[in-house]
Amino acid sequence: MQQMTQIITNLLTSDNDVIKKATADLQEAYKHPETVPALCEIAVSAPEPQVRQYSAVLLKKHLAKLRQWNKVPVEQQQIIKQGMLNALMQEQQKSVRKAIAQFVGVLVRHEAKKSDSWMSEVLKFIYSYCSSADPKQSELGSSTFAILADAAPDQFLQHMESVCEMFTAALVATEATGNMATPVIFNILTGMTYLVPFTLGHNTAEQTLQKSIPLIVKSLQAFAVQPEVDQFVHAFDILESMADLNAKLLNNHIKMLLEFCLEAASNAQLDSAVRIKAVAYVGWLVRLKKKLIIKQKLIEPIIRVVFNLMATEPEDEDDDEEYFLGEDNSNPMTTATQTMDLLALSVPPEKLIPPLLQLLEPALQGQDPLPRRAAYLSMAVIAEGCSEAICNKYLETMLNIVKVGITDPIPLVRNAAFFALGQFSEHLQPDITKFAPQILPILFEFLHQLCNELRVS
Repeated sequence: MQQMTQIITNLLTSDNDVIKKATADLQEAYKHPETVPALCEIAVSAPEPQVRQYSAVLLKKHLAKLRQWNKVPVEQQQIIKQGMLNALMQEQQKSVRKAIAQFVGVLVRHEAKKSDSWMSEVLKFIYSYCSSADPKQSELGSSTFAILADAAPDQFLQHMESVCEMFTAALVATEATGNMATPVIFNILTGMTYLVPFTLGHNTAEQTLQKSIPLIVKSLQAFAVQPEVDQFVHAFDILESMADLNAKLLNNHIKMLLEFCLEAASNAQLDSAVRIKAVAYVGWLVRLKKKLIIKQKLIEPIIRVVFNLMATEPEDEDDDEEYFLGEDNSNPMTTATQTMDLLALSVPPEKLIPPLLQLLEPALQGQDPLPRRAAYLSMAVIAEGCSEAICNKYLETMLNIVKVGITDPIPLVRNAAFFALGQFSEHLQPDITKFAPQILPILFEFLHQLCNELRVS
């Protein structure tokens, strides 16, 4: 074991020559059956956390393939499985625990088809620790659950009902404390995200998960106001996973989900990453559940919030051009514009255009250039999805509005109007061509003025 410890210590140095020799020594050591037990002993007993962690990492890499695990004698396999499970409970260093848990994930995958009780012991450990009143134990249980769900999600397939019950119980228990933005909730949301596709066909599990959505939303509301915005972004993945992989789970809670997203998107006090996630998910829900949304009369509130977000100040001077250039540097304004585009592609024009026009009129008449820009952007992005309705009923009206916009003195408004004209030219053929005699003189006059300005400057 001492020789193996020295190899690991050498692998952790910054000297390339030492690392190269240690790597060769490690490959030679792997040829000997005593190496795996030595690594396990180091992972649980070495004084230095770095050495314990790296030993667990090496075990995970070396035994990742089933054929390597099968080379280990059955008696040693039993000792390793039990030893690593015990190490999870006893290890104090978070980085080491994570490495051991990832190795346990490999073992879970390899041992799934065996009839011994080890998998039941792993689940018992997770369930009991997740429900523990001791914060350290509950965090350990939940982090282990998240890591194992990532490493071997299919191995939870036979246990989906009990896993969903554990998930809901943790949410309920944490809600009672008054603070849902905890490491435990973050971990179980993360773990459950990996397992959402495996709930398909498990009616009881689906029902349990569906009933937990109000508590999921409540926890996301708590994470949304925390300083570490990445936690919200990752925790939100569970709603995206449901929408993408088992959308029927959302059916009973569409109104609640939309209200949460619209409120978050509208809240200028929240981090941009939160608002981007929220308004993008609105578009996702509209695409998937438009009939339910229309039935519940939620289209108009969506249009109002999305338009208002399109009328916000760009986060920096370059952001204003991103939508026109097709750059993928998301901010709340550009994401809202993409959501308006999705609305036009998903919602019947008669449900979208009239309420949108009610917002455009005061925006175009006002002195603030941002709502004016939003008005032209809105007309631009609905051109594709609502092309037939626009050509039949609104084309001349919209063109007259755009003709005013391309001579607007404010560049950001003028750019949006030109963008709208370009979208009309692309998506409203051949109807738009008959208006060329009205549009071209205005374009030529503007280009003439622009050339004069360039000469002067």
